[in-house]
Amino acid sequence: MTCMLSVSFLWLTILFWICTQKLETAFGLPGRSSCKPGFYCPEEGEGPVPCPRGTFGPSFWATSVNGCISCPPHHYGPREGLSNCVPCGPWSHQPLSGQDSCICLREGQVFQASDGQCPCTLGYQPKMKGEACVLKVYEICKDGRARNQHGECLDHKQWKQYCSEQVCSSPELYEGYDGSLGLCLCKGLSGPEQDRIDCVGWCRNTQNPVLQVVCTESLYLLYTESNQQVSMSGSVLENAFKRWDSHGNLECNTQLNFSRPVYTVQTGEADFFGLHSSVPVEVRKLILAHSQDTNSPFELPDTRNVEDRGIEDKEEEWSSHWSLESSLISSDRQPGGVLNPTACLHPGDILLFTVTQQHFPQYDIDSLYNTNADFDWGPLRLLAQDQKLPKSVHSLFSMSFNEPGVYVFKLSSHHHRHMYVRVVPPGGECYDSGPFFPSDPHHLTRMGIALRRQLLLRPDWPMIGGLLVGAVLVLCLCVTILILFREYGWPEKLAAQATYRDLQLGYNMDDYSSKGSRVVAVKKTHRNLQVGLTEGSVERAVALVSSEFWDYEEQVDLEAFSSSTFYDILLKHSVSVTARLGQLRGEVKLLYQGVMG
Repeated sequence: MTCMLSVSFLWLTILFWICTQKLETAFGLPGRSSCKPGFYCPEEGEGPVPCPRGTFGPSFWATSVNGCISCPPHHYGPREGLSNCVPCGPWSHQPLSGQDSCICLREGQVFQASDGQCPCTLGYQPKMKGEACVLKVYEICKDGRARNQHGECLDHKQWKQYCSEQVCSSPELYEGYDGSLGLCLCKGLSGPEQDRIDCVGWCRNTQNPVLQVVCTESLYLLYTESNQQVSMSGSVLENAFKRWDSHGNLECNTQLNFSRPVYTVQTGEADFFGLHSSVPVEVRKLILAHSQDTNSPFELPDTRNVEDRGIEDKEEEWSSHWSLESSLISSDRQPGGVLNPTACLHPGDILLFTVTQQHFPQYDIDSLYNTNADFDWGPLRLLAQDQKLPKSVHSLFSMSFNEPGVYVFKLSSHHHRHMYVRVVPPGGECYDSGPFFPSDPHHLTRMGIALRRQLLLRPDWPMIGGLLVGAVLVLCLCVTILILFREYGWPEKLAAQATYRDLQLGYNMDDYSSKGSRVVAVKKTHRNLQVGLTEGSVERAVALVSSEFWDYEEQVDLEAFSSSTFYDILLKHSVSVTARLGQLRGEVKLLYQGVMG
């Protein structure tokens, strides 16, 4: 029942829209047929305006941005002018509404708006089991080894084997390697082939043929050579460009007018080949054949319309057109370009690859040259999937770069053949006219391409174990030395005990006290500590004598005590001490005079 009601409502909506269009046409009302879902048409008549990202326009009659509806939760609007939002998929979610991307469920993943997948981002790798991503751990390069662009540490012998057998076209072309950049150095070819491939100087100054994607009222490809132009449009162009444009950068409407350069790259048996002064034969034939089928305009210096000229002018125009066509197709001059190049592009530039089922570009996510962690390489995954089909018809693949950074591409048939793309930021400029340069240390350094330094390194367990064992040995050595010093070192110097103190301790002073007397012990402190002490704070130990009377026999006879004898003894001691001090004074004086002399 619910399904029947939904179908009925849909038919009523369609009939209402058809009736509205008929009434507007019959009564001359200002129709809004130029609007379509995903756009809104202001009443001022400025033309259809696409709904912003994160929104969609389901209706035909929206007049303002308020007619654009925010995407619901768990949906996203990756580009402008959408009639419906896209679901996030099983690997991501989006709890908020009105968003242009989703959030991946696992750590270390990046959301790809082109196909909704969540691959591992830069610096991460998938686990052996499961779809989670973990940080990639690299070895520490030591003992003279250097790291290549994939993070492997190689010594001189391994570098030679790696470069000569895998990177260079032949072992004879191996010239060395750059350890700081992790780059193999291969010699160029000799003879005419060298001039054809290593085109860096004079051939850039010649007038190059230009491929441009132009949008005015519709999207078409403009090919210019010798001041003559041929344009191509239609479904073939859309398959070559708009099919791989997942972000809608090549959407052509009345509000978005643009002209973007297109640079061609051939993918051969085992190399990329960036063309400078020509376009591939496949592209030429496709342009001319499609212009013949669609009778697209062939622009001459005379800018009058074909309808305004006579039959003779038309015949002359088309005869020149076919002569150009035959010259373009049958041109046997060798194209100039760079083998496995490094491209310097501006935001919005387009790379056009010629592809086959065996040879097509792939994004090298493991290269340490990559800098943009948010790069969406979904079109490259779609291309690899389509090329595996038995009847794949794709011969051209386009890639538009809108975010600055470094991007590394590898060849599907040979993963060690690379092409590097450097996209300068807005307002930046390449240091020389390009866009293709040889992939050598000079050009990579000038364009700011280098290995990523912030890497997670594997712990060096032998080094850590050696440090721990060394620390234990040093600690044991210190303990042993301390024990030996205590055993065989100098004896501890004890405090000297005064003779009178020993004699005093031999007598009990209480025996010499009179009846009823008492002995008071006073605690003495240093004069620096006497500040702040009061009489009450001084500890006093008072020993009260017994109240009992002593017997006469127990009393000590003090009558024999003679003060003169006592002072004589003190005098003798004082004289001896004074004499000893005088003797020491003389010795010190002599020593001082000796030192001064």
